[in-house]
Amino acid sequence: MSDTPPNQPGIGVPFTPEPWVDAAKVAEHLGVTRACVLRWAITHRIPATPLPPTNGAHAQRAHWRFRLSEVESWMEARAIRPRESDR
Repeated sequence: MSDTPPNQPGIGVPFTPEPWVDAAKVAEHLGVTRACVLRWAITHRIPATPLPPTNGAHAQRAHWRFRLSEVESWMEARAIRPRESDR
């Protein structure tokens, strides 16, 4: 008999982390410019993770990385939904 409780989520399923993508990929996914995505990242308007600046680069010139699932959730949370009276 196994010591593992039955129906425990994640047991026996290999974990595959979601890859990080750059601003160009997010821009392509959203249909906006790369500059727009970077501006949103710098002003904390989109979920993003900055990589540490290298070689004395200014913090706003940091490279940013994104997870498309987080960007999708962010977009869905801001979606304009019709009012009940408009249906």
